[in-house]
Amino acid sequence: TAVVAGCSSTPDGAASIAPSTSTEVTVPVSAVTTTVVDAGAEPREVVRVAPALDTVQQIDLTTGSRVFQQIGDQPRQDFSSPEVTLPLTATVTRAVSDADPSTVVDLVLGDATSPDGALMSAFAAASGSGAGLTIGPSGAISALRLRPGPDAPDAARAAIEQAFYQAVYRMVSFPDEPIGVGAVWEIHQQVMSAGITLDQVGTATLVEREDDRITVDVKVEQT
Repeated sequence: TAVVAGCSSTPDGAASIAPSTSTEVTVPVSAVTTTVVDAGAEPREVVRVAPALDTVQQIDLTTGSRVFQQIGDQPRQDFSSPEVTLPLTATVTRAVSDADPSTVVDLVLGDATSPDGALMSAFAAASGSGAGLTIGPSGAISALRLRPGPDAPDAARAAIEQAFYQAVYRMVSFPDEPIGVGAVWEIHQQVMSAGITLDQVGTATLVEREDDRITVDVKVEQT
């Protein structure tokens, strides 16, 4: 993800959904903590997310998962979800200020695509759906807003929601301490999956920095 990326059965990271408007729901996102393992090379500085008001960015968010479960000698079950690509227009509608350190980003969905034929048919009526993110200065997301199009069928809504959940719970949060290239830190967060609480730890490595553009490698483990 850049800039920062009716409900179905509970996907990864889903939480209780509170109504915001007649067409929009807000999903609280569990808190994030970070722990620095290696501060990296000099020069070091604290990394903060603070895009300017009215910044607009075009994003293609692509998600997918391959999940299999086998218990004892029972047949293996496939819980995988097909790949989904969401073309998004992201606009910063509230920038960081002295009164509020959070950034609010509005997302409008274009023509979503998937190699799954049934989903492609469902996506035909989902264009114009939207979402929103509330992002803290560290990059941690505190709330996800979902705004499905009025004509979007349940299959399209479920796939779009799942894509956003996957993206939100893989976002990189930066530590409060100064870091440089080569820095390694852990990102701790709890997520829900099929009604089970999982402890998620993302190990992030700052691979490269060029001005305000940062490349981070992330490995995620759940227990």
